[in-house]
Amino acid sequence: MSETDTLGIHDVESCLVQSLSYYMALDDNDLRLIEALEKEQTHFARGDVIQPCRTARSSLYAVTSGWLYASLTDADGRRQITRVFHPGDVVGLSDLSLGLSSCDLVAAGDVVVCPFPRQGLAPILETAPRLSALLFALSARDQAIHMDLIRAIGCLSAVERVGFMLLTWLMRLRMTGDPVETTIRCPMTQTEMGDLIGLTNVSVSKALSTLESEGYLKRDANTLTLLEVDELIAVTRFEDRYGELDTTWFPES
Repeated sequence: MSETDTLGIHDVESCLVQSLSYYMALDDNDLRLIEALEKEQTHFARGDVIQPCRTARSSLYAVTSGWLYASLTDADGRRQITRVFHPGDVVGLSDLSLGLSSCDLVAAGDVVVCPFPRQGLAPILETAPRLSALLFALSARDQAIHMDLIRAIGCLSAVERVGFMLLTWLMRLRMTGDPVETTIRCPMTQTEMGDLIGLTNVSVSKALSTLESEGYLKRDANTLTLLEVDELIAVTRFEDRYGELDTTWFPES
């Protein structure tokens, strides 16, 4: 079940501000516009469907805390997770041009999101060209990240896929956390991990054990600490799409 209350950007630190300011300095107008998007909080518990697939897309969501994922389920019950979202992400940009949502949006653990209508983007487009360009650039970058995932599923071994997945999460979480942190507190099950990278939960379990035995990983319950990160990057041919963003083409302030 979800619960809704009111949130001001000055009441708690905004993960959206933290995420966007990673790439670009935000001015007072940008901050006011972001605050307007984060007026309300909605809480969800693990397993809650935040937005069902093929329903009218009325809202976008700024993720305040927790993880959620987008997924598709076949008629025979087989599920494919297509993307994982973290604090500071804006969910729904890929569906802006669609009348219906393209995936189920599911809470991977306890989640807090700030829902806002599509029309909430209009003031940004009208008065904040650099912030608009940043949102466009992030959406375009996400397409490259999705292509990387397709390449990993098609070309990498099970162990390499799991390593690739963990590196993707690590680099994303560093944006709104410690830039040298190597620990991931993961709320997702091994079955959910497998549905993201095309493996069974048994294959994920074996791959995690292999990464641990080979010195790439240390596990403690749902806490995963990556070791020898640079070597794992080389093994999986991982490219960090989060570390830098080309903003040279953005409109001037």
